[in-house]
Amino acid sequence: MPLAKKVFVLIGDLAALYASLFGALLLRYGSRIFDHLADHLAPFSFIFLSWICVFYLNDLYRLQTLRTRRDVIRRLFPAIAISTVVSIALFYVFGGFF
Repeated sequence: MPLAKKVFVLIGDLAALYASLFGALLLRYGSRIFDHLADHLAPFSFIFLSWICVFYLNDLYRLQTLRTRRDVIRRLFPAIAISTVVSIALFYVFGGFF
């Protein structure tokens, strides 16, 4: 995949992750979201970086490995499972940071 496509997909993933964080915080804090947003940006940026690394290691940024829906599912679900376990471990190990 050309570098421009990889960067575009990476930016799309980051946009989706931060939009999800914003949505969750909006549900949690409502109109007071901006009072709490700064408290969550650094910890979740660290989590999002770990997710991006796991996605990269599972070849989710290689177009050649994602030719069929079955290939996508076969790579995506384990990557999400690993990312979830890594996130839980990070929350547990670095509890004070989070």
